Amino acid sequence: MGFIGYGLAAIAVGAILTFVLTTRPPGGFDLQVMGVILILGGALTVLLALLQRTRPRGNRSTSRSRQDGVDGGPPSSRSLPTERNPKE
Repeated sequence: MGFIGYGLAAIAVGAILTFVLTTRPPGGFDLQVMGVILILGGALTVLLALLQRTRPRGNRSTSRSRQDGVDGGPPSSRSLPTERNPKE
């Protein structure tokens, strides 16, 4: 829930700056634009956190064949056909 909480907090602060504050501070810094930026950044953070949470993991099941052996180990060497070199 880590990054989802940060994203929701950024959305909440951005909404306060955008919709609640009506006074404009002196200078060129506009708090309403900053609020919109925070809302968009928070929404992107929540979206990415949810996508990362729902993506498939790397652990996949594997199937075993009869060649794996009875005990689950590697196939024994005696079950593999081998060619012997004739002695001269």
